[in-house]
Amino acid sequence: MVRRAVTALLTASALLAFDTAAAQAKVFRGETGQGRRASVVVGTDGLLRAARVNWRARCRDGRVFEKTLFSRPHDSSTPDAFFDTGTYRGRSKGGYRLRFTTSIRGERRGSGANERWRGTFRAKVLVTRRGRYVDTCRLRTLRWRARLVG
Repeated sequence: MVRRAVTALLTASALLAFDTAAAQAKVFRGETGQGRRASVVVGTDGLLRAARVNWRARCRDGRVFEKTLFSRPHDSSTPDAFFDTGTYRGRSKGGYRLRFTTSIRGERRGSGANERWRGTFRAKVLVTRRGRYVDTCRLRTLRWRARLVG
């Protein structure tokens, strides 16, 4: 009986500690130079937890619309700046295959209630169909900014 009470008490205190740590994470929301959403989440350790950018790129024959999420581990992350790059794949209607190569760079400005992040985002999309090259879409430099929420 005592063992159950101790186990319940330890579980409750662990959940309370987890909620307190999660509450200290900071969320920043803003937009890109294209007027699309951008966000940054900084963990309790002061380092980037995740960054997300909604974007579009021009192609020879149309456009690509995408939302890219950068999650841990990042190439470089300090309390004042971060950098990450990566490649991922996707599919589109009509049997098109897309290979996205993206990078993001950000730096922290201000402190306290005026804390904010800003940076740049780049993307290249290789489009193929049935194993043959179709197009390359490029987004050379997209600026983004985000302010502290709440």
